[in-house]
Amino acid sequence: MDFLKIIVFDKDEVQNIWNHPDLVWYDHQERLSHIDYQTIIVKETKEFNKVLFCKHKRKLEILFSVHRFYNDNLHNANDFKVIDCIGVLRDFFTKFGLLTMQSVKLVGLEYGINFRMGSYAPKIIQHTEYWKRTKFLADDELGYSKKSFTIKNNGRANGYKIIKWYSKGVQFPKYCHKDTIRLEIKTRQAQYLKKIGITAINDLLKLEVYYEMKEEILLTASEILILDQTIEKKSLTESERDYLNPYTWINFINGYRNQFNREKEKYFEFLNKIGQNVHTTIRNKINEKVSELFENYLEIGADLPPQNLASISTAKGADLPVCIKQVCTFTDLSKYRCKVTGLILENEGPIKEGERVPNYIRSKTLRYLQINDPHTFERLRMDLIPNNKHSRPKFERSLITHMCKQLRNRFHNSIRIKQKGYNKPKPKFNEQLNLYQAFGLEHAS
Repeated sequence: MDFLKIIVFDKDEVQNIWNHPDLVWYDHQERLSHIDYQTIIVKETKEFNKVLFCKHKRKLEILFSVHRFYNDNLHNANDFKVIDCIGVLRDFFTKFGLLTMQSVKLVGLEYGINFRMGSYAPKIIQHTEYWKRTKFLADDELGYSKKSFTIKNNGRANGYKIIKWYSKGVQFPKYCHKDTIRLEIKTRQAQYLKKIGITAINDLLKLEVYYEMKEEILLTASEILILDQTIEKKSLTESERDYLNPYTWINFINGYRNQFNREKEKYFEFLNKIGQNVHTTIRNKINEKVSELFENYLEIGADLPPQNLASISTAKGADLPVCIKQVCTFTDLSKYRCKVTGLILENEGPIKEGERVPNYIRSKTLRYLQINDPHTFERLRMDLIPNNKHSRPKFERSLITHMCKQLRNRFHNSIRIKQKGYNKPKPKFNEQLNLYQAFGLEHAS
């Protein structure tokens, strides 16, 4: 968690926050409205430990750099574990009474992951060209930094999802290793926040939201295209060398439908063949680092007294004191298998003990397979949606949601109904676990 933008609309709630004794005067600004150039717009600002509280005519904006706050506002270059992030947020929300207010709304979020890639780290940024089919653009404000975002009809950046990819070691050489790079996701839209399970600020205190962020980071990393110029080109064929040429990919984008995605798959196969696929290395590094950030996660319980927050010493990333209510225990999902495919359900966690274990794999497992085991994912797709042919689903938001619907249908309707054009019913998946056996995997005892 890197940055939050919170808005409070109710006048009484705004005034309660504005009158808090720990807020210190920061700034007063006046400017003419860009609409009529006659109305004067006034903004007053107070701060608390570098957190800005900006008061407008009808609202109060809170600009909160969470990770920097944790490090006494020095940097955001070190590891920021989930348990520490939840602790900082709960203390801050409690101090200003945000959890009990009705008009509080989260309108902006930034989160990401720092990881090391060896001496190749700065070059990776230079060699990165696309996120999905969207070009990475150089960031004017920071060296070895790029951003990628889709463009709206008015030519402005679409705030739904913005990707930032940059060298953290160049930005903060005193606080992290020089080979550290950061993948960051930024959003300004409620639609995206809802997608990862955030509809109110108290959702930021739920562990499952951070698992959704983890999946988003891994998925985004798998969608990045890097043209690795460190590959020795002498032994390559002309067509293989073309893959390392940025202009080749411009032609793919402007070519026939799906040409870019198909050539991207061929490029990854080529990198795997020569044993130098930087994309796989990045995904493994991120997965390893994310796992470290989820270590020692506990359920945060009793609130800290408000005065404790101001006295916390967090210099250089010191741990915050957090009141613990109880230790969470979770079901070991590696002992359970999907009743449709027979695949292990370990990626569907975390599930607390006592809660119902899913009967079949859901979107989390499918996204994991799509990133880490494309072959198994493709076999699943071919069985669940045999006539899809990589085209966009007609009635579903994405291929993943389409596959989830098919899995649900097969579980609740174990004998597939005879369809027009078929001479006989499809086999029973629940009874024989045919799909699982088709993969040639050993059945769980």
